[in-house]
Amino acid sequence: SHIGWGLQDRARWSVLSLYDREQTIGMDARAFAGNFLFSLGPNTEAGGTRNTPCHIDIPLRRCTVRLDGTPVTRDGKVLDEAPLAAE
Repeated sequence: SHIGWGLQDRARWSVLSLYDREQTIGMDARAFAGNFLFSLGPNTEAGGTRNTPCHIDIPLRRCTVRLDGTPVTRDGKVLDEAPLAAE
């Protein structure tokens, strides 16, 4: 139902091994710098017609992600950490 990659350098992949799942809701694994995340589930919130009984986020480590052929992460490392310009 969505994809993304993490940019939060303070997030830690291993946080679920240290804390109760309800305390963190798995956010660190979804947000840590260089990860790639894809999700399975419904798309009705964005106007789609697929409805499912559940939604699952699947964070992955050490991936290479390209946007329009340009790599933004390589082997789990963010390639350009320059701050985004204010719009």
